[in-house]
Amino acid sequence: MSASPSPDELFETFWKQTTSLWDIQVKTWRSWMDIQAAASPEPMKQWLQAQQQVWDQWSDMLQGSIGQADPLGRATEPLGRVVEENLRSALKVLSQSTGRMAARLEAANPQALMSIWEGLAREYQRDLAALPQKLKPTRVEDLTRLARELATASPSPEARRYLERFVETMRVKGVQGAEHYVDPSQVAVAPTRRELVLEVGSLQLYRYRAAQDAEHQPGRPPVLLIYSIINRAWILDLVPGFSIIAYLLEQGIDVYLAEWKPAEPGCQDTLDDFVDPWLHSAVGHIQRTSRFERVGLFGYCIGGTLATIYAACHPEVVQSLITLTTPIASSNSGILELLVNPALFPLDEVIETNRGVVPGKVLRHSIMAIKPYLEVLKWKAYYENLDNDQVMYLFEPIDRWANDNPDLPGEVFRSFVHEIYEDDRLAHGQTTIHGKLVDLSQITCPLLNLVAEDDWIVPHAAAMRLSGLVGAEDVRTEVIPGPHVGIVMDPRTRYAWELMANFIKEHRESSCAS
Repeated sequence: MSASPSPDELFETFWKQTTSLWDIQVKTWRSWMDIQAAASPEPMKQWLQAQQQVWDQWSDMLQGSIGQADPLGRATEPLGRVVEENLRSALKVLSQSTGRMAARLEAANPQALMSIWEGLAREYQRDLAALPQKLKPTRVEDLTRLARELATASPSPEARRYLERFVETMRVKGVQGAEHYVDPSQVAVAPTRRELVLEVGSLQLYRYRAAQDAEHQPGRPPVLLIYSIINRAWILDLVPGFSIIAYLLEQGIDVYLAEWKPAEPGCQDTLDDFVDPWLHSAVGHIQRTSRFERVGLFGYCIGGTLATIYAACHPEVVQSLITLTTPIASSNSGILELLVNPALFPLDEVIETNRGVVPGKVLRHSIMAIKPYLEVLKWKAYYENLDNDQVMYLFEPIDRWANDNPDLPGEVFRSFVHEIYEDDRLAHGQTTIHGKLVDLSQITCPLLNLVAEDDWIVPHAAAMRLSGLVGAEDVRTEVIPGPHVGIVMDPRTRYAWELMANFIKEHRESSCAS
């Protein structure tokens, strides 16, 4: 008689079957998309309208049905009414959202929309395939041992620390929200010394100094780090040992950072403002203080897009360009494209409702909704490592960063969406800054384009496109293992930091300006 399969074997079999079914679903969507390639969005619109009717019918069926079927149900009728009200409220939201999607589909490109859905389906498929490996190694024995220790009169310091952190996490979640694990006020970040050297519009320019330097050392090649407009820039200076900024300083580079103020209601910032005068003023300040005629640029995510646009507008002052996980063109896949698709995300309504800003929490919660299982994996990793100071050393600041979501300038984000994702205007040389076309072929400085292999926010196609659009002869494209944020803090990608530092030093000016 054969032995019964273990729980791990059953789990793995279940996921293999799930991923197989998902693959069939993806292929079905692909075939349907091909059929619809030359068709109008009417079929999908009709399907959405039919789905809206289903939500409404379910809501009607629920009315008065909970707590009426049996004596036990009648005894719990007050609770039943609460459940019924919550369910009907959720169905109402689904109905309204589905109706809005159907209405917006009138102006949608069905082929592009289906490509986005297909890309997302592929993401799910890859995640599903990886889940067994991520979920299997659960430290049940260690957790049981800690629980037994806590039940004794004198638990070990390890067990006591585990309990204290667990209780604190529950408190934080109750006060800050379910996505939070740590009190942000209790987590130290951004350890490297810096000073604010320029403030113009919404740009704040900081200059960093290595710990061993009493003052800035002359003759070091300057680089301007241009951060994204999403979350906080201190992900580049997280904690000691996990700071790109500190590493570049150690390599003898003069590091400046362009950081953006959080947007406030009534914000009227534009993409033109960000590029010129704000970034141009920052570069001018660096030229004067460093005494170099040209400055290296290093842009992360949307900051890389801004750096690219600036380099095309002012090639005469850019010594070299590094782009890290930078969206340049549409790829009809990836989370950002899903979030900004007008058929799915009413960006104009969001900006108008919030008086010129895009709430940072809208993007945070949207990403959580698209991949909710990542939150489950995060909880598992936290729960298993509460007693591990080494893991918590990095987990806590990353959690603070992920949940520190300042509001975005609405007009800048809208321009970014239109120029990059909706019309591919930047890639086709149609974007304008102060009325002048942005021609990426004008970028003749050396380019290092770093792409994250497992980036589901800015996919390969969206980031790699830049390498073939610039006019530079020295173009290097490197695919780095890991996800979107991993390159800036994962020790396994530390060699990418070496690539950046060496690239900056290799292409420094031969001498300072007199």
